[in-house]
Amino acid sequence: MTTKIEIAPDDEKPARPWHGQGPIKGDRYLRRDVVLERVGITKTTLYDWIAAGNFPPSIPLGGGSVGFLESHLEIWIKWRFECAGLIRAA
Repeated sequence: MTTKIEIAPDDEKPARPWHGQGPIKGDRYLRRDVVLERVGITKTTLYDWIAAGNFPPSIPLGGGSVGFLESHLEIWIKWRFECAGLIRAA
């Protein structure tokens, strides 16, 4: 079951803060299954959001594996709260 979160239209969303953000000291890569579990979505939803620019892209790790920077996921979670109007942008 996918939980739908209502967010503002694209023109009202805060800027996607993970764009241009590199890894930070102590950052680690999270495998896709870990990200899916943390966010509570399906693989299809994840890749739809990435294609729409609404989720940080995966990073190829080699051998067909991909990872997501943990810092990008934390930034994304905060961004979703901002888009939903639950917190104010800093």
